[in-house]
Amino acid sequence: LRDRGYQTTALSANLFVGPGYGLDQGFEVFCEQNNRFYLASSPGVRLQYAISGLIRDWAPATLARFISMPLGDAEQIVDNAIASIDSRDHERPFFLFLNFMDAHDPLFPPIELNNRFPGFDPTLYGVWYDWLNYVLAQQGRTLNAREYDHIRSQYDASLYYLDEQLKRLITELDARGISEDTMLVITSDHGEAFGEHDRLGHDRELYAE
Repeated sequence: LRDRGYQTTALSANLFVGPGYGLDQGFEVFCEQNNRFYLASSPGVRLQYAISGLIRDWAPATLARFISMPLGDAEQIVDNAIASIDSRDHERPFFLFLNFMDAHDPLFPPIELNNRFPGFDPTLYGVWYDWLNYVLAQQGRTLNAREYDHIRSQYDASLYYLDEQLKRLITELDARGISEDTMLVITSDHGEAFGEHDRLGHDRELYAE
């Protein structure tokens, strides 16, 4: 598209979708929307689990979310997308790629949405799938009802938040009079398991139904 005259921009909150993996090819601008406090190395990730647990015990929820959340959220991405649209070369068509991660582990919806759906448990706030999977394996058990309800509540809240931000983006396109000439494609690369076949998250293995 760039070679055909399109102005190409990408905003990605996905740690695995970026220049480090060669996925910035074809983009004039590629912005990684990540939390600069996040510890991205393998030892760092393990430390992050420990830090998240300590933070949940004493820090205000807003601070806990900010420090523990490794990924840029949808509001940040939509804000930057709108700014990119406004600053574009209006003589050229544009291609804008947005990679949202709000419906992905560790499921940190905005604080005000924690109780929008039933099941929220503050003692489990910010628990990572990998850490919970480790605990379940160590204890030789599967998700209990409290854990299941909490994770589903956070997943639903994250989806709700993401929907609201996408609606805001569409509203801004309408306000600028370009929605009729803009093709909007929404897709995903995987779903989530919430205890089905004793699995949590998106496993690396297929299950034979």
